Amino acid sequence: MYLREAKLSDMPTVGRIGARAFIDDPLFAVVEPGRYTYYKDYEAGWVRRVREKALKPEARVILAVDEGTEEITGFAIWVREGDDPAAYHWRNEGGILKRIEFKLLSIEDKITILFSPKSRSEDPAALSRLDEAIEQAAMGTWSQEGRQIRWHLHILGVDPSWHRRGIGGLLVSWGMKNGAKEGAICSLESSPAGRALYEKLGFKAVGVWAPFEGFKEKFEHVTAPMMVWQPDTAEANGAGKAKTANGNAIKDGSVNGARKGE
Repeated sequence: MYLREAKLSDMPTVGRIGARAFIDDPLFAVVEPGRYTYYKDYEAGWVRRVREKALKPEARVILAVDEGTEEITGFAIWVREGDDPAAYHWRNEGGILKRIEFKLLSIEDKITILFSPKSRSEDPAALSRLDEAIEQAAMGTWSQEGRQIRWHLHILGVDPSWHRRGIGGLLVSWGMKNGAKEGAICSLESSPAGRALYEKLGFKAVGVWAPFEGFKEKFEHVTAPMMVWQPDTAEANGAGKAKTANGNAIKDGSVNGARKGE
């Protein structure tokens, strides 16, 4: 299994994996109540959202790929937050022409969405509330001192047919290794299914995210721990290796390939 950065041509596959991986997740049960009845709409929504995130200069979509078959088995969307030199480098990687290209593609996508049929799977009010909750978390917990400079794991998805093979940990290690090199923390909001993995890797809960609090009472039980991984001080200074909670060096998170606007 190896990692590489996604190309835009990978987004349909990434979206399909996300749709399968999260179909029974409590959060998506709220925002996509019609996901079983209108599965194609639900899947198309996933493809649209991962492509939209991939077009942001601060985001990197990292893929796990099987060496034997070249099948994409999982993905992680990492977002580099902060105003430090490393964050500036990630946002501007590829130069001005690449940024213009991605901006034009983003505008093209917005026009396409405007004239596309509305998804029958989604609850627009719940999605709007979720977007607000993400912004509130960014301005609240994640804006506190010591947390602005970070790699944020926006979402981690592994194809259900490839579960329990270490793929999730490999994808998380990409952000941890970059965080260790740059002296940046890693942050995330965990799904119920993912918490054990993150704790094993050394993440610690720093709060509880309740995206639907005050929205509809029946959804207020849908919460997620907000978790942080701190890089080893020695690694941040260029020595040693990033460690898991057990003190073991994390797996190699190097990436083959480059971010391309295909």
